[in-house]
Amino acid sequence: MVVGIPKFFGTAGIRGRYLDVITPDLAFKIGLSYGTYLGHKGKVIVGHDVRLTSPLLKELITSGFIASGLDVYDVGLAPISITGYAIKKLKLSGGIYVTASHNPPEDNGFKIFNSLGSELLTKEEEQLEDILLEGKFSYVEWNHVGKRGHVGFILKDYVEDLVNALRPDKVKYIPKIVVDAVNGAAGAYTPTVLRRLGVKVLALNTHPDGTFPSRMPEPRPDVLEPMMKIMDGAGYDMLYAHDGDGDRLAVLIRGKGFIKQDRVIALFAYHKLLDKKGYIVVSVDCGNAVKEVVESMGGKLVIYRLGKTYEKALELGLNNVLLAAEPWKFIDPKWGLWADGIYQATYLTKIIMEEGKPLHELLKQVPDYPQARISVFLDSNRFKYEIAGKAIEYLGSKAPSSATLIEIDGLRVNYEDNSWILVRPSGTEPKIRIYCESQKYDKVRSMVNEMVSVINKLAKERGVKTHVEGTILP
Repeated sequence: MVVGIPKFFGTAGIRGRYLDVITPDLAFKIGLSYGTYLGHKGKVIVGHDVRLTSPLLKELITSGFIASGLDVYDVGLAPISITGYAIKKLKLSGGIYVTASHNPPEDNGFKIFNSLGSELLTKEEEQLEDILLEGKFSYVEWNHVGKRGHVGFILKDYVEDLVNALRPDKVKYIPKIVVDAVNGAAGAYTPTVLRRLGVKVLALNTHPDGTFPSRMPEPRPDVLEPMMKIMDGAGYDMLYAHDGDGDRLAVLIRGKGFIKQDRVIALFAYHKLLDKKGYIVVSVDCGNAVKEVVESMGGKLVIYRLGKTYEKALELGLNNVLLAAEPWKFIDPKWGLWADGIYQATYLTKIIMEEGKPLHELLKQVPDYPQARISVFLDSNRFKYEIAGKAIEYLGSKAPSSATLIEIDGLRVNYEDNSWILVRPSGTEPKIRIYCESQKYDKVRSMVNEMVSVINKLAKERGVKTHVEGTILP
């Protein structure tokens, strides 16, 4: 199987190693290209995460915008959700946020937003890539260059609007929550919002540091395991963990450990469907818990590509879509079309407070199956798509005729016994992802081991070294 190699845009924006893929020159040209795409007029917003190279890259994007004739509002260091929120609130033409999300500190990148407050649609990405790669960008004359301004007030507005939108109607239970902000952009926000709701919060790693000294920014189970001791020792009920820019949220429960992300999505879907029937849009790597809950509640489940659930929500009509989510990321169309880890943390807390039960009690209504989210890291990105294509070919060739194949993002094979496996190349890192689930732990382990072995063999034949990240959750 041939896996398409993207020009610039991956699963979520443009991302890569600083000075290898992401350069100051590229940052300026992206600002200039997006300004050209917008017709050399309009107002946009820029912001950045905590990475050491982010302020520099943001300045160059800003220069490109101004040189193309756009007025620029600079929000500075802030969570990525501020970008979409500000575009919607201030009725801006778009914006760019400098981030590499959960990638290592040496990486960086750009997430580009349209006037809806969502990241660019696929057709918009293609049009912007054409301007950038073909050198079709252009400058404006001296008397039409843009201006720069600051919108620091928008940060306070975001907190106020979020608290007002999700303040519990009634409080039956007050949880005690540890918030681990991984020295990232959400450190000043999630603890503040939760405290405004009356929650007792222990805030960790809230000071910004682009080297991420506390842990790696990807909130995986194996990365977060040491945090369990802190939560247990302090006597707190649960832990919320963000990534570097705050669009992701992982949840751990005292005595239970890491909660599979699609079980949290299923809980959100359940509560959305209590009030209204409609579509629940999820990414192709979501497990059966979401499907079973949505179907039992009379909703309609729609599966789509990772990183583009908002695009499917727009296609279906926002009045018909109750939520769009992928593991770690959550979009509530009532709030906006951007992934917002702070909103997700607040919404989950609201449910807990109103229901009057700790999260582990609420999750009893959500199915729980053994699941793996594994990444095979390649020490070279050169052969990633070739290796992934061959691995996907192998997976497809082994699928029985009774299986259902889904090819919207890599290859997912759904088997008759309700187990499934998905293999796809990462759109943001030199990794090949393996996701799978079954009612039996041993089958999950067997499926993972088989595909890891196939990928390792393919990599070795091409002189690429590998190591495995992630874990199998029972």
